[in-house]
Amino acid sequence: MTIGLIRAKSLIHLQHLDVARDVLQEISSWFGCNDQRTRAIFLIGWIYLHQNEPTRPLEALHRLIKKYPDTGFSAKTLTLIQRLEGS
Repeated sequence: MTIGLIRAKSLIHLQHLDVARDVLQEISSWFGCNDQRTRAIFLIGWIYLHQNEPTRPLEALHRLIKKYPDTGFSAKTLTLIQRLEGS
């Protein structure tokens, strides 16, 4: 796990969700390991969900599935999308 993800998770724990989302947005654009980017996008969706934003969580989660369908977070993300969409 990168220092950026550790920082973002710490900010989430401290309920600094807007700052954590900004950090995660930056991480999601970094070159490198897809695992780090998928974790960042998943957490962005989680933050939007936690903030009761109606469509933004699904946008982030669908983006994760579209860009990174073969990563470890894909199955977890599909399950969450199905729950959010009521399927």
